[in-house]
Amino acid sequence: MSTLILPGQTGYSLGSWSDTTPNTSMFISRSTCDGTHATITVNMWQGPFPVIGQLLATSSVSNIPTVSNVAISGVNLDANGNGTISYLSAHAPVTDHADAGLAIIPQSEIPVLIPVSLPLVGTVFSLPQGQGANARVLTWQTLFPSAPATVVVQLQAAMPNPFSPTFGVLDQSTNVSGDLRFVTVQDFQLVRVAVTACSGGTLPSIIAKLGV
Repeated sequence: MSTLILPGQTGYSLGSWSDTTPNTSMFISRSTCDGTHATITVNMWQGPFPVIGQLLATSSVSNIPTVSNVAISGVNLDANGNGTISYLSAHAPVTDHADAGLAIIPQSEIPVLIPVSLPLVGTVFSLPQGQGANARVLTWQTLFPSAPATVVVQLQAAMPNPFSPTFGVLDQSTNVSGDLRFVTVQDFQLVRVAVTACSGGTLPSIIAKLGV
């Protein structure tokens, strides 16, 4: 069974994002900077544990400058969410000092690893009825949080079949930096994204999104 993509909504054929998971929110009690990295001492009060690479924003701190959308470079938290978070900072060195503020880490999209054995086939979505011979414009986007050296990603489409729909190639991308493409879909009602070839990279991963 497929899920209908509605206008204004995003369908994750590969990867995911949860609209029911809150942002990670933390109280800041101390801060310091060594001229290369800033480190904040935090206590989490909601959301999932942060990981390196997620983007962080701070507010109301006084010992170091506030930041917006900086990548986390270090996480050292205990099971209760108490510990330190580090990120790159070119601010002049500041000794460890008591501080008071908030840190927010927006919930991020979750990629899927591209396996050695291919194809990697994504979730199937249904398209809404279009106008004029059932035509609609479909947007599909690929993102590679960890990029491969080469890749072939296909937008595949099929007509409904209660037993086993036969998918054909509607469009294709080989851009390892990610791609945003627009396709007019005339006859097909089912769409999905599939990785059919991939080489190189370190644990390459992908997010593939669909929209109408």
